[in-house]
Amino acid sequence: MIKMPIDISNIENSIIGNKKSINFFIKNLNDNNEGNIWMLNGPKGIGKSTLIKLISADLLNIEYNSKKEDNFFHPDLVILSKKEKKNISVDEIRNLKKLFFKTSYSGNCRIAIIDSIDDLNLYGHNALLKTIEEPPKDSFIFIINHQNSYIPATVKSRCKLLNLSCISDNEVLKILEEMKLANSREELFFYSKISSGSVGDAIFFFK
Repeated sequence: MIKMPIDISNIENSIIGNKKSINFFIKNLNDNNEGNIWMLNGPKGIGKSTLIKLISADLLNIEYNSKKEDNFFHPDLVILSKKEKKNISVDEIRNLKKLFFKTSYSGNCRIAIIDSIDDLNLYGHNALLKTIEEPPKDSFIFIINHQNSYIPATVKSRCKLLNLSCISDNEVLKILEEMKLANSREELFFYSKISSGSVGDAIFFFK
């Protein structure tokens, strides 16, 4: 059984927007402490990955700093993501079973993050389906879905779903101000307006 609860206050202070949905999500995780498979749906750049990494850090008793992604590591954690324009491979999905078969290093839980399912092809979807058909005990699989590609209904049906929406222009502006990406508030205001509620897009426009 997984040691709970997740500290919601730390996450609330780090994530802007979607408060009700996030509170529901964390309450559900705390109430079902044997592990879950979740798919987080929503546009890219609204904080889905950050949310999951903060929750994973809390569960594994480690720190997460979005500015130091390379330092976010734990033996009970696997993060699969696109590398150098190469999609997540079938072998990477199949190898997730190695994580779930081994004893937890922390004695609490094992966590796999797929960031994102949009970066899997048909064979990757099939491999993922075989992995989640029998949910591993005392483990979490978090699947990030940017909603840019087709996902088989057989995969979705085996996941609990969390739908997150774009945040407001003012919320984007607040985050950009905290990041100090520009000295001019007018410039930050402009990028927040054209971001369509996605902090990730706003940051991309700065580059």
